[in-house]
Parts: sequence; structure tokens; C-alpha cells
Amino acid sequence: QHCHGVRGDAETQTAKILLPRPRDFSLGFTKFKSTPGNAAPLRADLHRVLEQGVASTAMASFAQLDALERVQLTDYVQYLLMRGALETRVGSALAALPSDEAAAPAEIEFRILQASQVASDAVAADWRNAKSLVLQSAPGPESAAAIARGRALYSSARAGCSMCHGNDGKGRGLGAWDPELGWLLRDVWGNTVRPADFSYGSFHGGGSAEQIYRSIALGVAGTPMAGYQGTLGPEEISDLTHYLRSLSR
Repeated sequence: QHCHGVRGDAETQTAKILLPRPRDFSLGFTKFKSTPGNAAPLRADLHRVLEQGVASTAMASFAQLDALERVQLTDYVQYLLMRGALETRVGSALAALPSDEAAAPAEIEFRILQASQVASDAVAADWRNAKSLVLQSAPGPESAAAIARGRALYSSARAGCSMCHGNDGKGRGLGAWDPELGWLLRDVWGNTVRPADFSYGSFHGGGSAEQIYRSIALGVAGTPMAGYQGTLGPEEISDLTHYLRSLSR
């Protein structure tokens, strides 16, 4: 709670001085997971972050905790995410209703209860269906040819990686950094986004070939990093994966 807050909204004094900011669970989704976009994560995704931490951030590994304690923390983070998704959905549903200042209190209460039930069912369905959305493809074997193809794709207009990550892969592309204005990108929480510096070799979502492949294919929820699944083929995403890993060697 020192970083994420009791409610999981990251509105703490510690959170305000950390960069990147600790995760705010109040919108109902999280970044590093096996499912696309704002879809619910797997419990295994939450558990993996607790065990591994997030490289180059204040989010340390909690692998030293007992196995039961890690399960209990996973339970609570899932609860915070589900509650955040529920509140977001209810708020959106109520905001879309026509304004009726003459509505009786009982009518207003009915609307809130109805919106809450619909939202609750939707959030539960999202979590139940998460497994069906898990990325099925995986990177192929690394080779000099794969790295060369990845390098060409990285610099191409089709992939557009260099626009944010820079021609040298150090994260200061024209679309992300301006010498006078500083960092240009923001996430949905309003925080500054610094594209990954691949030369550093530290990936927030994990540095294995499988984890980097997943980040490219699915993107990073809540950030300008969109997924390439459906835009690039599995072999192309694999080539990009091996090229990005090669930049830190």
C-alpha cells in the first residue's frame, strides 16, 4: 500500500516521486499480461509480476514471500482490478443516461443498481474468458538472418518502431522526444511514457524472447505501444524480437 495505496489507485506520496509511477489499478486493467488490449489478465500474469518484479522500476520481486502469501496478494490485486473495472463501467453507463432532474430517488437508485448488475456480469465474463484470448504463437529460433530481417523491419514505415524508439533503439524517436519539449507521449493515467531503450537490455515486461514477443504482438495496455498482432505476421514479430534482443549485446 506504500506505493499502490489502499485502494490501489497509486495516489500516495511515494507514488508521486517514482518514475515510472506505480500501477494504478482503478481503471481495471494492467500492462504486462498474456491477453490483448484492455482485456482482463490471467491470474498467472499477476502472479508472475509479483514473483519477477518489473525490471528497472521500483517494483521489486516478492519471490521471498511464502507461496500462500503470494497467492493472497494475487487475490487482492485481482479484486482491485475487478472493482476498478466495475466502477469504470458503472460510471460510463450512468453518464450515458439522459439527464432527468425530476427523477425520483427510487428511480435513480434503480438505475444505479441496474448499471451495477450489468457491469458486474460483464467484468466477471471478462475474467472467465481471459484464457481464450491468450496469445498462442511464439518466437522462432534466433539466427543471424532473423536478426537482419528484424533490423530492416524495425526501420521500415510498415512497422514504424524507430518513430518512438529511435533509429538506434535508445528510445528517443521523433514521435516520443523533443529537445525543447521533452517527452511527448502519455499513458491513459496521464503519466509520461518513455519508450524502451533497447540498448540497455532491460525490458519492463520481461527480457526473455517469449516475453518480448508477447509485448510486440499484444502491445502494452494503457500506453501508446499498440500490438502488432494482425498487422505483422508471427515470423515478422519473431524477427523483431531477435533484433531487439541483439541491441543490448
